[in-house]
Amino acid sequence: MFFKRIQAKTQQRDDRRGECQEAAYDYQQRRAARDKDRQTVSDLIGILNTNMRDLKEYIALRIAAGDKDLE
Repeated sequence: MFFKRIQAKTQQRDDRRGECQEAAYDYQQRRAARDKDRQTVSDLIGILNTNMRDLKEYIALRIAAGDKDLE
């Protein structure tokens, strides 16, 4: 009887440990996916800013050259 109770407690502990490890793994996977999404957004913002800067420089050069038709 005592041995069965120890086995049950050990099994319960092992089950909880497994659940915690699974939850930790799931959290790690979700966090990695969020980090990847953040990096993608950051990269896109960087590209957009570069293109905006290039466009501003291009328009400034055309204005400096006396171009009035910028439509």
